[in-house]
Amino acid sequence: MSADSPLVVDTDATLIAAQSDKEQAAPTFKRGFGFHPLWAFADHGAEGTGEPLTCLLRAGNAGSNTAADHIAVVKAALAQLPSRRSRTRPGRKILVRADAAGCTHEFLNWLVSQRLSYSIGFTLPDTFAAPLALIPDRAWTPAYDSDGQLREGAWVADVTGLLELSSWPVGMRVIARKERPHPGAQLRLTDVDGHRITAFATNTTRGQLAELELRHRRRSRCEDRIRVAKDTGLTNLPLHDFTQTRSGAPSSRSPSNSPPGCKCSPSSDTTRVAGNPNACGYGCSASPPDSHSTAGDVICTSRRTHPGQRCWPQ
Repeated sequence: MSADSPLVVDTDATLIAAQSDKEQAAPTFKRGFGFHPLWAFADHGAEGTGEPLTCLLRAGNAGSNTAADHIAVVKAALAQLPSRRSRTRPGRKILVRADAAGCTHEFLNWLVSQRLSYSIGFTLPDTFAAPLALIPDRAWTPAYDSDGQLREGAWVADVTGLLELSSWPVGMRVIARKERPHPGAQLRLTDVDGHRITAFATNTTRGQLAELELRHRRRSRCEDRIRVAKDTGLTNLPLHDFTQTRSGAPSSRSPSNSPPGCKCSPSSDTTRVAGNPNACGYGCSASPPDSHSTAGDVICTSRRTHPGQRCWPQ
């Protein structure tokens, strides 16, 4: 680990529906009822795995941008790292990524006090459309796709000098991305010339803009791991007491409970099943490729997923 190649810790929240009146289950902002846990994962890259470090189970009405919860989760996540020494600041060799819910003054100030690197989604002000239109075309750099290749119709630019950032931590940069939206996508009033505009904040000073933007966008792997967590037991919290439920939530997503072939398991064979917990460890699926394909079907012998059912090789 180093400042140029840091260990990435991703944080993200999700909603879990409760089918009964469990302790501290509450209405959610999406008009549901249940819990709003906040997760932290260690990301080991596209070729590696993602390990759950900690999970803070919260009531359904917990705020998305509560700085105290983000700080508590990151503290607990850092304590799980084997190289972490108590009473020492982690430093730039650890990068914390989060969406715009983590972009609060208190949370960023705490990250800076720990000398951590960060890459946090940043919400541009509504009045930013006018100065954004004044950026010359030569200031926009072509963005990269997920494979690190130039992506057509997407650009990035450093817009730090166009924003009032005096109340934010010293050294914070804001990098904006504009892209042509896919057909049917709805734009906001603040978008310019039919382009979707997003931004993120970081204190990383080195590296190309496109590389920093791609590094931040890869935070979406955290969302995939939460989806896998829900498929492997996170949505089934049978205990009524909140304290017992909180202690049981992380175990539902521990690596030892991961299905064979799941990318989130450190001992998995990722060449067989691409992180799909609904596919068995022998590389077959419970559903055929199409309704007319019957050739080559086998009977699944996996005890983890759908034993005895007819499966189709991937």
